[in-house]
Parts: sequence; C-alpha cells; structure tokens
Amino acid sequence: MDITLHWHGPFSVVEGQTDQCLFSADPCIVRQCGVYLWTIPHIAEHLVAYVGKTDGATGTFHRRLWTELRSRRSRAWEWIADPIERQARAARPDPWDWIPDVPKLRRGVKAWLYEPGGWAKPNLPAWEAGESRFRLAWRRYLSLLRVFVAPMDDQTQHIRATETALIRAVWDHETALSQRKPVRHFVQNVSEPARLTYPYRVLSVAPVALRGITPVVEGR
Repeated sequence: MDITLHWHGPFSVVEGQTDQCLFSADPCIVRQCGVYLWTIPHIAEHLVAYVGKTDGATGTFHRRLWTELRSRRSRAWEWIADPIERQARAARPDPWDWIPDVPKLRRGVKAWLYEPGGWAKPNLPAWEAGESRFRLAWRRYLSLLRVFVAPMDDQTQHIRATETALIRAVWDHETALSQRKPVRHFVQNVSEPARLTYPYRVLSVAPVALRGITPVVEGR
C-alpha cells in the first residue's frame, strides 16, 4: 500500500518566532488529523525529535499539540491540599516533563537537564531544587521547537501504520549514522519501534530536509 504525505510547516509553537505559530495557522490544515513531527532546526536539515499521530479519538493537530506542548497539566500537583497553591503550581511546567539541555539540542545531542521518575511521576526533590532553571529551559525549548503536520483521512489503522513506518525510518537512519554502541537515539520515541509485517510505502513531500525521512519510506 502507498500513502502520500504532504508536510506543512515548519510551525513554531509559541508566538513571535520567524515561523508561523501552529496555533494560529490555517484551520483547514491544523483542524485535521494525521501524523506530525517535532523537529529541531540543525544546519541544512531538521532533526526529528518526535513522531506522533492524532486521529478521531485524540483530536485534531491543534488540540493534540496544545495538550502536549502549551496547555500545562496539573496532575503532578494533586498532592497539594491547598487549592490556591495547587492552582498556582498548575500554571508552571509540570515536573513530569523531560526538560532538555537546549544548547546541546542545538548541536544535535539529546541530553536532559531534568528527568522525572517515570511517566506522570515527578521527581519532586530535583524539580524543586532547580525549578527556575528548568522553567527557563522549557521556554527556550518551546521557542526552538518546530512542528510539521501531514493531514490524513481519519482512518485510524492507516494513521497508526504511517506513524510506525516513520519512527522506524528515523530510528534506522540514526542507527546507521551512529558510531556509538548502544546508540543514543535523538528521536524521543523511547522504545525501538516494531516493523510492519506487510508492504507499506510512505511517499513524503516536505518543504525542507527531514533527517531520516526520505522521499520514499519503505514501512516493512
């Protein structure tokens, strides 16, 4: 099966950048479902930091990216009894986000200033010791990050298969380039992706070079 992706972007995720902000982009694009990339501009290409998908169950690009990057979630602060303090804390970047080292990220190296204890499990002692530094790093990260979106018909199985094929392509490309064993992959999809068990080809049309995503991606 062949799937053709037309990538739109790069979009910023905060206002005031040289690229248009995703959250004020053409609704005909961002109010659709499909696959998306978080990228880091690097020399003549964009490094793929994350491959994601959104469908009828998870909402449009606009809704999904708002939830992931702009709308801060407050579950990590539910342990605070006082409602005023809890509300104040909830306005801050959550301590269960991984906070990247932005200068290293600009050089194409994935490194963390802060790591939570696990998914939705904050490392509160570390967070409280360096909160102001982590908040500044998070803002710098959002200013650096760029997003590409590729709308697809809302057929969940095709969206999922396309995401898998793209993650696999980026993963394999980084593995082939790396001189380090084990490989420390730049892409943040943390576990090695499965390979599709059937023929599936993604034709990728992008306005810039996306590292690891070639014009033809063989999904199997």
